Amino acid sequence: MSITIGSINVRSLFTGFDELRDTVLDETVLDENLDILALSETWLNDAVPDEQILIDENLDILALSETWLNDAVPDEQILIPNYNIYRCDQPSRGEGVAISVWNTILCKVICSGNNNDLEFIFIKFRLSNKTYGVGCLYRAPISDVTMSLSALESLMSEVFLVVDEVICLGDLNINLFNINTSKVEKFYSFCESFGLTQVINEPTRITAYSSTLIDVVLVTVTDASLVAGVRLIDLPSVSDHMFILATLNIKNPRETIKMYTYRDFSTFEIANFSETLKSIEWHNVYLFDDVNMILKFINDNILYLC
Repeated sequence: MSITIGSINVRSLFTGFDELRDTVLDETVLDENLDILALSETWLNDAVPDEQILIDENLDILALSETWLNDAVPDEQILIPNYNIYRCDQPSRGEGVAISVWNTILCKVICSGNNNDLEFIFIKFRLSNKTYGVGCLYRAPISDVTMSLSALESLMSEVFLVVDEVICLGDLNINLFNINTSKVEKFYSFCESFGLTQVINEPTRITAYSSTLIDVVLVTVTDASLVAGVRLIDLPSVSDHMFILATLNIKNPRETIKMYTYRDFSTFEIANFSETLKSIEWHNVYLFDDVNMILKFINDNILYLC
């Protein structure tokens, strides 16, 4: 069993979600994994009706960046059935990050924040005797890289105090193919300081003019077997960013929710019930010759009692 982490940066995701769904189902058996999907530029407020697909495909954790939410949008308006949502809005720029979690996965928010340098939200949950931290990150292209990485260092220092393993997903807007630039050198210096590895080595955004690696999946390297594999799926009708699936060797905790219907007798008063029972004129049953009418008479009165 394993955990599958997905990441995609899209501008018109929900117009092409059918293709995304079909491709993902061809690539991986989602029902056997703990699936984490990261989306960017989703405009949640408009896209919520189409998010039913997330339930249909058994996605366990949904990481969202550039949510465009604010205080005027309550959780109830964007809540996906059977998921809990944890959000950190950025109303001043219309951005923000959020994580939705399948409601049988017990988790809590470690930290969240947004400023000109970095937007982030981290949750933690415990599986297989380890505590995992999952974070959604976003750095705007106009943000200073040095300041953003400094903010990320402070963030990770806080996160590592309470978790054993870390998984970060998001768009940092640093082209990691430019290996000889100071931006990339600073990024990898940060990763080395915290024992993190960036598991993607192919372009995550391809346009007519460029091919860049700006979307990242960062994981701790304390367990060499944690990362089982990484796949990039090209969905040009959805986005010029690749859909990223990183499979981690963590058992899926998803449980099937069972609904039970029962009668509540906690306030049942037998004396009142007996009096009501006596008040029914049961002898009227002899007025009917049709067995169906007799049955209806008895059923109607029993339902009246209940």
